[in-house]
Amino acid sequence: MPYKRYGEIFKKLREQKNFSLSHFSEIGISKASLSRFELGQTMISFERLDSALQEMNVTLAEYEHFINNFSMDYKEEFLEDIILADIANDVDKLHNLYLEAMEYDSKMLAYCAKSRYEILTQMEADDVVEYLYDVG
Repeated sequence: MPYKRYGEIFKKLREQKNFSLSHFSEIGISKASLSRFELGQTMISFERLDSALQEMNVTLAEYEHFINNFSMDYKEEFLEDIILADIANDVDKLHNLYLEAMEYDSKMLAYCAKSRYEILTQMEADDVVEYLYDVG
């Protein structure tokens, strides 16, 4: 089942942090539901998963990191590529990364790459400022 890994990782975290299955009933997750989730038989809602992770002091980012076998996600890998190309002063690589990001409609990643070899236009800079205000 596609849910199996989510439950397995959750169970490992729960056991490492010494939480019982019944502990989560305090936040509205029954022992039976949590057990089925950990066994990969069902999925729990995002809200319940988030609440359970918070209860254990585990962030969503940490949980995702465990789910992905501690590998970088696409954005992290892409930023790593930008950094390496910038250090090597490889303008062609930076330009290709810019084009790739634009092709996938990842404007902020594209602007990161472009800003390393060319000044952003006023419109691009405004997009970055707007993005930063939205996430801040």
